[in-house]
Amino acid sequence: MKFAQFFLIFHLLIIGGSETIPLLTNHGERTVIMSTTTRFICQAYGREERGKGKASRSVLVKTTAVECKSAPEAEERARKMFDRGSHAGIDAFSVEIDIELGDYSDPNFLVRLGDVPPLEA
Repeated sequence: MKFAQFFLIFHLLIIGGSETIPLLTNHGERTVIMSTTTRFICQAYGREERGKGKASRSVLVKTTAVECKSAPEAEERARKMFDRGSHAGIDAFSVEIDIELGDYSDPNFLVRLGDVPPLEA
């Protein structure tokens, strides 16, 4: 590994913070560094009436989504939002994002409170 590559990786890992994870990929003679980032999200859900009369039914809908700086902050915010009683349910989760490709990982749920959508199998 050349010094410049080592310095860049060191900079990304130590100085760039915990959000940046360098991945080295060799393309011919050049090395490309791709990065992923972790996002922490609180997603609130509410209930909405759909239909009329006997066909009326209550449906779970997404309402507010808030990005947080860390997993503990996301969990704390989810609990506070749920404790206020204005939401049917709250999910706090993390997701990995490949910035270059725009790919997202499946959510890693930190906490699920109240009435939330079922997990897909």
